[in-house]
Order: sequence, then structure tokens, then C-alpha cells
Amino acid sequence: MLARSTHLHKPTKTALGALVTLLIALLLLCLPIVTLCYVGWCAASPWGTCLRCRPGGKNRTCRACNGTGMRPRIGWQLYTYARRLYRDGTR
Repeated sequence: MLARSTHLHKPTKTALGALVTLLIALLLLCLPIVTLCYVGWCAASPWGTCLRCRPGGKNRTCRACNGTGMRPRIGWQLYTYARRLYRDGTR
């Protein structure tokens, strides 16, 4: 009867390095696509539902959205901040 090895083979350093390189390459390819999609989403719909009063809809006492139920998205807030910073810096 042939003796079988009961332990699993560990990946070699070169295989592990190739896997890490592949994962980094996939991340670098996907990150710009996700970023461009979010920018397009913010440009098409800059307003999102309020996170504080979302379950009940419009809450007249919500300070985050002033009772409207809608708040600007984070991406839109960053764009507005950068635009205002640039405008104030060039005056």
C-alpha cells in the first residue's frame, strides 16, 4: 500500500506573490471604474435620502435635512467644497 501525504501543500512564495500581484492589479482596474460610476451617480442625482429620518420619511424636527427628507450625497458635498475652495482661492 502506498503511503499518502496527509498534510496540505503550502503555497510557495512565488505563487503567493503572483496572487497578491493579481489582486492589486484587479483593484487598480476596478477602482477607477467604481469612482467614475459614483461621480456619474452624484452628477445625475446629487440628493439622497436622509439617514437620520429615513425610516419614518419626513421628520419636521430633523436638523440634518431641515425636515425635507433629502440630503446632499457625500460626493456632491466634496465636489461643492472643492469648487468653493478653488473659487475662493482665485479671487
